[in-house]
Amino acid sequence: MLAPLRSNATRRQTSTIRGIKAPFGGWNASDDVTDMPEEDAIVLDNLIPGDGSVALRKGIASHATGLGAAVRSLMEWNAAGSTAKLFGATAAAIYDVTSAGAVGAAAVSSLSNGNWQSVNFQTAGGNFLVLANGADSVRNYDGSSWTTPSITGVTSSTLATVTVHQSRLWFCQVDTLKVWYLPTLSIAGAATAIDLRGLATRGGHVVNMASWTRDSGSGIDDIAVFITSRGEIILFQGSDPSSAATWSKIGTFKVAEPIGRNCFIKVGGDVGILTTQGLVPLAGVLARAEAAQANIAITDKIRNAFTSAYNDAGTANGWQVIEYPREKLLIINVPITEATEQMQFVMNALNGKWCRFTGIDAGCWSLLNTELYLGGNDGTVYKYTGTTDAGTAITAKAVSAFSMLGTPVTKNLRRVLPLFFGPSGYRPQVGSRLDYGEDETLSPAVTYDTSGTAWDEGSWDSASWAPPDRVNKQWQAFLGECVAMAFVVAIESQDAMTYHGAKVEFEVGDHL
Repeated sequence: MLAPLRSNATRRQTSTIRGIKAPFGGWNASDDVTDMPEEDAIVLDNLIPGDGSVALRKGIASHATGLGAAVRSLMEWNAAGSTAKLFGATAAAIYDVTSAGAVGAAAVSSLSNGNWQSVNFQTAGGNFLVLANGADSVRNYDGSSWTTPSITGVTSSTLATVTVHQSRLWFCQVDTLKVWYLPTLSIAGAATAIDLRGLATRGGHVVNMASWTRDSGSGIDDIAVFITSRGEIILFQGSDPSSAATWSKIGTFKVAEPIGRNCFIKVGGDVGILTTQGLVPLAGVLARAEAAQANIAITDKIRNAFTSAYNDAGTANGWQVIEYPREKLLIINVPITEATEQMQFVMNALNGKWCRFTGIDAGCWSLLNTELYLGGNDGTVYKYTGTTDAGTAITAKAVSAFSMLGTPVTKNLRRVLPLFFGPSGYRPQVGSRLDYGEDETLSPAVTYDTSGTAWDEGSWDSASWAPPDRVNKQWQAFLGECVAMAFVVAIESQDAMTYHGAKVEFEVGDHL
């Protein structure tokens, strides 16, 4: 009389495998975690987003040692036909750090400030590296010797920045609204002031100056750009500031307040400004209200992280923007604790995607020819190179965007297959965040063999060859119950490595 009971097919669990993209969309610190593209990352530390994958950043190697204190500035002297040189400054001295190894005696000593601004400038007398810091007298280096130029009309030690514009050296005077310029093609002599007090209606002091080459439609114009501590930008055009016939004001504009004196960077034909709302392009912000400027910031994708970093250490020294053309990277150095700890917000300039560098405590950065160097808090100048951080494994982490894995049902996670190209036998730590939470549990780390020499890099018949690089495809246990999950992968490696995504196996439960 009783009909046979049939199984409820709608409740039967089935095994499903779903792919998870590598976070090649980059670090996303602006969108809500419930509405984020699957190729983006909630966390992307020390992994540079590329085309369809992310790659472990390079490491750092000790270059010049023995400076004795935190390196505050790095400055390159570069002249055609000559060997370029690199100088590192502490708060008390300047050292030649061109060659690897222990530095010798200081090139310049008895200083009171290591936060120098510098430019290369060529005159009939040679090629000069010109430095200013607003506390010590202006210094010049000509390729062989350091001198203190005679600058009259202003106290040289009050000149805080130096810029080349229209064949002249320009200086901003510390804690004033005055800028000073020298005669054309001169590194010394009588300085002439331009007082911006009548133009800067919000007060403050002039922070820095940039030279902006702009296409006006009828030809190329070189525009003098002055920015104040209150975010007022004052533009002038013309070749001779001493003549009203050839020098005129274009206008005054308002942007967010700049961060530090290293707030300008050339970005192609434009000028980037590091402000409290991020790194913004000059050409894009001039016609926009200040409240709308963050929307066109180069850093818009990481704006929440940028705002947090500024709120924590916006007045600390060490903020800097530098481009590394060889690796196509744009780097924003971010102080956490001045002269103690830093991090970097890094953009792949080829695709505009962001990540964060951790573990590199750099107070400053500079190029020497095409190579990238950084000044350490420990009195060492490092080179950005290799696959370890001064012999220590590089640690990296990626947390993918949350995904419902194709269906809005409860899922029981079973195992995961992370896809890496790297040393044979490597297994990363894996884990998950469930249902938009932040808690995570990672699998244990697994060691792998890194001994030996990379293939074809050692001496034949004597080198011990390391295991070859290969695509690693090893399933790992991966447990949890959720509707949406974010995949977490943690890497600790002394080898180059690329992450290409993962596959997750799960059993499907009921629909919501």
